[in-house]
Amino acid sequence: STTYTIIPENGTWNGNGNFTPKKDTNITIVTVANYGTENYTWTEKSFSVCQYSTVSKNVDFHEQPFANAGNNQEVCGEYALLNASLSVTGSTGQWSYVGLDTANGTLNFSDINDPLSDVTLDNSVGISAYGTYRLYWTESIGSACAPSTDSIDILFVKHVAPYAGPDFEVCGDTTAITAEKVYSKGQWEFVPPTGGS
Repeated sequence: STTYTIIPENGTWNGNGNFTPKKDTNITIVTVANYGTENYTWTEKSFSVCQYSTVSKNVDFHEQPFANAGNNQEVCGEYALLNASLSVTGSTGQWSYVGLDTANGTLNFSDINDPLSDVTLDNSVGISAYGTYRLYWTESIGSACAPSTDSIDILFVKHVAPYAGPDFEVCGDTTAITAEKVYSKGQWEFVPPTGGS
């Protein structure tokens, strides 16, 4: 094989941006004011008897994304509304997750690519499905920029109703009442009877 280098007598780049060190060299650096797609044309004349030759290429300038997964949450039950965001125009995102500690349920997203997706905990495995899950929001654009990932933690707490026990009668105006509590705090509330006189 043969390797050769063509050194043009004349050549120049045409397109938007600032060229460093200059635009009439075949290898140059261009800086643009705005992100988007730009077209650059290289025109050269290698020898005096040859016609000018022109080639062009498109360059997509992408802004580096910085993912924002939103805020940590604690929810009672199996449903949460996510509040991530896309940081740059034209980027895409995707949710993923991992259960922390003993949480081993399945999370179902209404739209895995929506930053404002709903997420529902599948508790078919029982009480062990509840707990803390770490959700990752990964934002990507093009192939030149590295994907950016941010995470939040969501604690799913099983809703369990306390048990006040059966109705009963007392003789007198004082009695002890007991309830089986589920959470660490609770209080009794008097509800006036309805009907009758």
